[in-house]
Amino acid sequence: SDISRFQVHLAEKGNGHRTIDNKTGDLRALLGFAKKQGYMRQDNPAAGRSHMTKRQKAQGGWATFEQDELDALLSSAFFRERLTSDTDYTTAVLMAIFTACRVGEITALKKEDFKRSRKGIPFFTIRDSKTAAGIREVPLHPYIFARIAHKLDALKTPTSKLFRYQEREDKGAGNAAGKMLKQNLVAARIDRPKLVFHSLRKYTNNELMELGVSLEHRCRLAGHE
Repeated sequence: SDISRFQVHLAEKGNGHRTIDNKTGDLRALLGFAKKQGYMRQDNPAAGRSHMTKRQKAQGGWATFEQDELDALLSSAFFRERLTSDTDYTTAVLMAIFTACRVGEITALKKEDFKRSRKGIPFFTIRDSKTAAGIREVPLHPYIFARIAHKLDALKTPTSKLFRYQEREDKGAGNAAGKMLKQNLVAARIDRPKLVFHSLRKYTNNELMELGVSLEHRCRLAGHE
């Protein structure tokens, strides 16, 4: 009954089936560990409480940008104008395409996260991610580094953030960039459902796969298991 009330509470807060299943899954993992270690004798009360089947989850995820859609997004007047008026948004979009990082990972970056390798290649470190595999070092293309170099130099302390976006409860710092992308989609007349900021990450992963980049390298870059 506690699990049921928790799921009802999440639903009343506006969470969808996928989010409810994910958060119930966290409880299921915790209680499963407790049972395995002998802290709990009864059956796992969170087992079998998913709302969606694996097939539904696979079909119900976010869409992936197609090449013509991405071209329209980046060539739109909305995006071009913000290359100078709102560099936080445009830089976040370009970094997502070049690195396959999650929007929350990008918008949380601090000055201390950026370094150079022994060969002089710029990269940044993801220190906090939703999974252990997400903690990683991500190389930066010279084009992207050139866009942010002056901003990094202007940051006064190691913990100063590259982007101005503020943390929002349960939404991280990427929520504002995601809302701006929605406006960009409307301005570019792209109306296909389920295109969100995460769709940029999926686009890059698909492009690398089509180009023959190995699964291991793609996982290392994107922070996948």
